[in-house]
Amino acid sequence: MLHSSMKTMLHEIGHMFGLKRCTLFNYLMRGSNGAEVEHQKNYLHLCPVCLRKLQSSIGFDIPRQYEGLLQLFQNFVASDGFRKDCDFLRMRLAASQDLPPNATASRVQLAALGGGSGGGSATDGGGGVRRVGTAA
Repeated sequence: MLHSSMKTMLHEIGHMFGLKRCTLFNYLMRGSNGAEVEHQKNYLHLCPVCLRKLQSSIGFDIPRQYEGLLQLFQNFVASDGFRKDCDFLRMRLAASQDLPPNATASRVQLAALGGGSGGGSATDGGGGVRRVGTAA
């Protein structure tokens, strides 16, 4: 019940940040019209496309966000839904270990750190972000 309630709440908060329903992946912002869709076993986090949209809008470091979510979700790991989310977050954190510092920082964060010139960012297809548009 808690996992399902959090899924609905986080989905609606996503709309408050300007995210629309997403049909690219079966993640948090997937539409929830109808019992068959609403009760799907999807994650409590965003697909790579929605993650990048939100990060670009409000600015945050993806691995730090994932660490915070993992810490929170581990309190409820006895639930199948939360176990699946914890497994996903551990996988994404492991994949981000080899990234250079600030590789997933938004342009807003990079500007605050005194950098940020060059191209934009794009998702790597798995929730991480890679730099694009810079000279080769």
